[in-house]
Amino acid sequence: MKRMALAVISSIVLFANVAHAAAAPIRVLLLDGESGGPWHNWKLTTPILKLELEETGLFEVTVLSAPASSTGFSGFKPVFSHSK
Repeated sequence: MKRMALAVISSIVLFANVAHAAAAPIRVLLLDGESGGPWHNWKLTTPILKLELEETGLFEVTVLSAPASSTGFSGFKPVFSHSK
């Protein structure tokens, strides 16, 4: 009985890994840039977050940096569907 349960669990794990590998990655638009203060070092954290997401194999990450607040946002129109 234990062997059968182990075989079933092993099959489920194996199937889940195969199904995971065949799935298309989830597209993520990571929007970064200047925030309300100096306590958020986005220039350091963005590459780390991008790497962490992509290393899972589940995500395809595109990074878009917002302009500095001193330059205005009137021309900043990100395309959130970022299709390829």
